[in-house]
Amino acid sequence: MTVAKMGGSHLQFAYEELQDGRDDRRFRPRIGLATDFPDDSDTEAFMRDTITVTPLVFDWTATRYWTSRYGRDVVTSLFTRLARA
Repeated sequence: MTVAKMGGSHLQFAYEELQDGRDDRRFRPRIGLATDFPDDSDTEAFMRDTITVTPLVFDWTATRYWTSRYGRDVVTSLFTRLARA
């Protein structure tokens, strides 16, 4: 088991142009496993078959974000309950 910071992506996205003789350009998506990821990241650990524990920190003071996402009443209620705890 590894404790690691968040970073990178497990997947790699690319496109290849189809050469089928048509006048318009067409593309096909390609999705595969990533081969490049940040050192000491949870992605590196995962890709090396290790269980990862990644600590997450939320900014509870970002009231504009929480309000836009969940509505003012829900956010006010949540912060009130947290303050009482």
